[in-house]
Amino acid sequence: MIFFCTMTLVVAQPDHSKIKDLKVAYFTEKLQLTPSETDKFWKIYNQYEAERQSLKKSSKKPEGQKISEMSDAQIDQLINSTLDKKEKEAALQKKYFVEFKKVLPPQKVVKLLYIEEQFRQFLFKKAQQKRK
Repeated sequence: MIFFCTMTLVVAQPDHSKIKDLKVAYFTEKLQLTPSETDKFWKIYNQYEAERQSLKKSSKKPEGQKISEMSDAQIDQLINSTLDKKEKEAALQKKYFVEFKKVLPPQKVVKLLYIEEQFRQFLFKKAQQKRK
């Protein structure tokens, strides 16, 4: 039984290297990166992703407690921490979009905003297709 549970967890885990490869191909194609832009872009983007992941980990919302069971003070704290997180995310995005503009033309930088969301939708659709 332990083996079955372990296998279920392993199978349920996404293959991060495959997702990374898909992301590189998807972004490179959609942004139409030139060979000279590619290396510079991915160096910056990987730093951006690392900082974004670090921010996500540092500001996770408390789990297990329903909002209906929280005090007003706890709800205020949740709201403030959520807004602080959004401010930090926006500041991080601004910081890195300045960096992206150093290696990409502005048209490609603005496309990046949309391509990130398109890629999330692409992955979601792929996951749905796998389930069927």
